[in-house]
Amino acid sequence: MKNKDGPLIVAALILISVGVWFLFRSSQNSPEPKISSYNQEYANLSGEEPAEKISCDTEVIKVKMRDNYLRGVARRGEELEVKKGFYNCNGFLKGDLAWVKSPSDSTPVVRYIRAIPGDRIEVVENKERRRWNIKINGEYLKYRSELYFFGRTEDKPAIRGRNDSLNFELGDEEILLFSEIPPGLHDSGEWGVFPASKLLGKVEL
Repeated sequence: MKNKDGPLIVAALILISVGVWFLFRSSQNSPEPKISSYNQEYANLSGEEPAEKISCDTEVIKVKMRDNYLRGVARRGEELEVKKGFYNCNGFLKGDLAWVKSPSDSTPVVRYIRAIPGDRIEVVENKERRRWNIKINGEYLKYRSELYFFGRTEDKPAIRGRNDSLNFELGDEEILLFSEIPPGLHDSGEWGVFPASKLLGKVEL
């Protein structure tokens, strides 16, 4: 007596074999993963494959605070642990305490990342104090209960967008860094929009 289920079993085995073959081919043709891409909450240095190989090695080093603009974290001369090279292959978060290369001199400083790519920035004139305030996504940046301020209104604010716009969106690899106490030195109040490529490491508290 012939087995009526024989042809069905053979057909099922053929279909399974074809499916396994296609899965194997797909895995072979998949592109290499990119470093990582940023979004509104989490950003990285680049969403593209690097032209040159980037070292993802990190080294924990100790650095000394060079000023008193982060009193809630450390005072001048106190040591902080930094993961040097962390941002080469890792994203950055708003609120990170970063070790950055100052454009105004060769000595790195520690500052907070307060705004990241995609954030809407508005620089507001404070006529009473003759200072500049800043809004990030519609919310004023504050120090304790006071509005954070920088610069003087008789001068152009360092923080400006294209065509000197005071209301703009941060582009790819653009961030704002601030000290804790206004008006800080060696931060975006002095430098303006900051390139993420200048991030040297992440401070571990």
